[in-house]
Amino acid sequence: MKRSYINKVSKKTGERNQRWKVIVLERIETLVDMFGYIVCEYCGGYGNLTEDDFNQVWGHHIDWDRNNCVPENCMIAHNRCNTDIHDNNEHPQQFHGTKEG
Repeated sequence: MKRSYINKVSKKTGERNQRWKVIVLERIETLVDMFGYIVCEYCGGYGNLTEDDFNQVWGHHIDWDRNNCVPENCMIAHNRCNTDIHDNNEHPQQFHGTKEG
């Protein structure tokens, strides 16, 4: 049986990706506690974790360094917003405010 090497990652990269996943999910939990739902920290819109959905969100490395997997370097953004951040060479920060009534 042949082994497929598509999408294989090194042990080090796999561990880094797992750390990042935990950080992202903790950040999402913080946003849900603040707002009652998942919010994109870039545009303020509703987000979810459903793949291939227009409102899908995930973690963006604020300093763009994929090796810097610490909570302070994580902001939650729609995939489309993450593309805008990179296309426009922007460096937004985490949202630390409260929901306005």
